[in-house]
Amino acid sequence: PIVGGFFSGPGFPVTEGAFKTTYSNDSNGFVTRFDPTGSTLEWSTIFGGEEDSESGVTDLSVDEAENVTIVGVTFNNDFPVTKGAWAPPPPLFAHVQAYVARLNSRGNELIWSSKFGGTGNEGSAQVAVEPGGGVLVAGYTIADDFPKTEGAYQEHGPTFQDLNGFLVRLRPDGSAPVYSTYLTSTFGSTISDVAVDASGIATVIGDPHGRLETTPGSYDSVWDYHQMFIARMDPYGKRLLYSTFFGPNSLGEIIQKVAMYPNRRVAFTGQSSGTWPVTEGTWDTTFNGGSYDGGVAIMDLVLQGVREIGNSIPACRGPLVGGVTEMPQAGAEDFALYVSGAPPHAHGFLLVGEPGEMSLHGLTLYLKKPWMRIPLESDANGWAEVPLGLPIGSQGTSFACQFVFLNPKDCSGAGPCSTSQGLWIRVQ
Repeated sequence: PIVGGFFSGPGFPVTEGAFKTTYSNDSNGFVTRFDPTGSTLEWSTIFGGEEDSESGVTDLSVDEAENVTIVGVTFNNDFPVTKGAWAPPPPLFAHVQAYVARLNSRGNELIWSSKFGGTGNEGSAQVAVEPGGGVLVAGYTIADDFPKTEGAYQEHGPTFQDLNGFLVRLRPDGSAPVYSTYLTSTFGSTISDVAVDASGIATVIGDPHGRLETTPGSYDSVWDYHQMFIARMDPYGKRLLYSTFFGPNSLGEIIQKVAMYPNRRVAFTGQSSGTWPVTEGTWDTTFNGGSYDGGVAIMDLVLQGVREIGNSIPACRGPLVGGVTEMPQAGAEDFALYVSGAPPHAHGFLLVGEPGEMSLHGLTLYLKKPWMRIPLESDANGWAEVPLGLPIGSQGTSFACQFVFLNPKDCSGAGPCSTSQGLWIRVQ
């Protein structure tokens, strides 16, 4: 197990040869790895600058190479930022800024480290790491000049100073953001956790504080005060693929942690003052008194008019997941289908036809009589998107679709072909 956090005072246990072994007078961050039995420190390091540090670790993630990506906030002028990492010049009156850093698997070397923020404080940074090494960082800021990328989903927060959620996706080497955006409502927001899929689709949870944008056809698109939210951002930070409120009008509902299944399903936990939505037949459907009960929920983030059929034939990044960019409505000119988790830079097709099931060259297809085959190529993230405008007057019509790819030779562990699950679409 690997843990991180912060401490104050001398005497914290560090191991010989660790990245940083000296205490810096104030609050210091730390990362510690135990052996599998918890009886020995494999390594333990302090993290931060050499001055009064105040550089706590608020979250961490371990990748396939066992490198450790940590995030937090720092008030330290000599915080270790590595050459070539993204580090926009701090504003003149910058205070606490967010950071993200990657330590090697032995805890003795800083692979890269970045620091960013605006004139106001940043806080509660959370992290998720993609299979390819890219990094998602989420948190909140009171700055109206937080560094954003051009064309991002939300380049401006509310005009008054408040807590505003932010979401940053960094390249695997930390050199630049793929995107950086606010994710906030009319009265600000806070983001409490983030998860990511194989192609960089981020799922975040938090408190919207106001009327956050929701997607038509989602679980609950009507704001009712004091609700929580769940949102899903496309890999390039341009738009929300899914956004919903969760919970009733109550001050006691808080979503704290989220995890993703290989498909669009998410699991999340939180606490409730007694009004957490419960489903029939679950283990405990009654509030047990006191200030709060814990709550756990699983949701399929599928829009109205869309139903999933069957299973994916996985590729080297795992299952392929097909989806839609918006609810299928008659007259939706920008409606498109997408696939996530496909082999990078692979050729394939989107098959569209009648709902059903058939076998083709040993593949199970969840449609019959395909009447459209659209060629496509996935990008470096294993993402592809196909526009499929829905004409006026098509309400009530149905069709099925499925993505099929030829796996490249470097897609180890996979057969010659991979497919997404099937999608059954009924135009609303």
